[in-house]
Amino acid sequence: MKDTLTRRSMLKMLAAGSAGLASTVLVGEAGASAAARSKPRLRQTTEITYWTPPHWRFGADNKTVAGTGSDAWIKDAIARFESEYPSYKVNLELIPWDQWSQKITTAFASGDLPNVLYANLAADKIDAGLYDPIDEFLTPDMLADWMPGVQENLTFYGNIYGVPAFQNPDMTALSKSALEQHGGAGILDAIGANRGGLTFDMMKSYGEEFGDGARRFFLGVPTDHGSIVYWTFGAWLTGWGANSWSENHDRWVLHEQESAIQAFQWYLDAQNDWKIMIPNLPKWSDVDSFYWNLNSAMRTQWPGIAAELAVAQEAGQAPEDFEIVLAGHPHLEGMDPFVPGSLPGHHVITHTDDPAKREAAFAWAYWLGMDNSNAEAWLVNGTCPASLSGAKAVENHELMQDPNYKWILQEYLPNFKTSGPGGNWQPALNARTSQIWNELNPWDYYVQQFQSLLLGQKSPEEMLNEMANRINGALGVD
Repeated sequence: MKDTLTRRSMLKMLAAGSAGLASTVLVGEAGASAAARSKPRLRQTTEITYWTPPHWRFGADNKTVAGTGSDAWIKDAIARFESEYPSYKVNLELIPWDQWSQKITTAFASGDLPNVLYANLAADKIDAGLYDPIDEFLTPDMLADWMPGVQENLTFYGNIYGVPAFQNPDMTALSKSALEQHGGAGILDAIGANRGGLTFDMMKSYGEEFGDGARRFFLGVPTDHGSIVYWTFGAWLTGWGANSWSENHDRWVLHEQESAIQAFQWYLDAQNDWKIMIPNLPKWSDVDSFYWNLNSAMRTQWPGIAAELAVAQEAGQAPEDFEIVLAGHPHLEGMDPFVPGSLPGHHVITHTDDPAKREAAFAWAYWLGMDNSNAEAWLVNGTCPASLSGAKAVENHELMQDPNYKWILQEYLPNFKTSGPGGNWQPALNARTSQIWNELNPWDYYVQQFQSLLLGQKSPEEMLNEMANRINGALGVD
């Protein structure tokens, strides 16, 4: 397709794949040419390999529709990079999402890895010596330009291993349209001007005002989706002050915390007694249906919720005047608002004994993610720049006319505190724990446990104790 996009069409394109990519005043141009320190020192050409799935659905102009899985933008980016850094050559391998997992699994098993690899930063791979740290290339000015939390969440064992590319944080999505139609709209003022004041008490109070306990429910949580892990066992528990792991991430400790029990009891009460939560183990599609039809007023989602709204409107599933107000995650009264700590979109530099290749790999990865000439591409493709100067560079973009995008880039990401590495759900700081925990297939296991809780088969205490026995048993700790 050669045509350029209206804002609605752009948002519709953003929705396709935005979920697959799994925060006032901004500083100036500190990171405007972040890779400049790594300009080539050698005359001969240094070639590197780069593997990534396709993130880009627009052409080089960030407006022309190129299609899901397109290589149009990234090939143009490589040409621009090589023009600026003529001693470097980037050999791209664009791997479709449906082949990505098998491709990298095979590569890790064989050791045949590219120089620059999208994502996959983990403690066990660092322990295995597969990645090189990037500290030698970083300057204070570079680090000062990173969004808050980015450095912390890419740091393992005292060194920085991930090269920032973009951010794709989750947050609360309140339906202004539903609240104004059915009641409870006072919550939109109660959360405060910075949208960080959402509390569990507010959810109960305004939720009972909004819902009817039969067809209309304040909150929708999909119970068939891996978001159970990072939203419920991650951000939700963070809002209750509960921690999944011990300080060294060598032991699962939720079962020992009264706050964790209270957090899950709140869920049960919201479903069974207050009837403000969609019951009967709703699927993702059920939550969509309730939300777009104004029968639910709150869900947790990524920035791409605006794009998904455009798709729903195009299909006649949501009203044309549907309005969303994005806000911070719920928390206890008196607790500071937060951005759930988790890895931003990133690249890793795989280990090499060749310093020229290491330097070239860093230069390419850093330029791709952090040079301001690429900030618009990350924005229009459904994510957010990972630098303060990148956010500044796109502040006049058409999408930034949306108050929600403006809030994300000018308030949420730069000013809310982050909850730390691992997002409170994965043992990011311990290689042994990470490997064993992943072998337990947590994506399925956590979902099954949560479903059994909502079905009344277990109490919160029983669920947490059973999970502790399995996880800590596999770890060989009490």
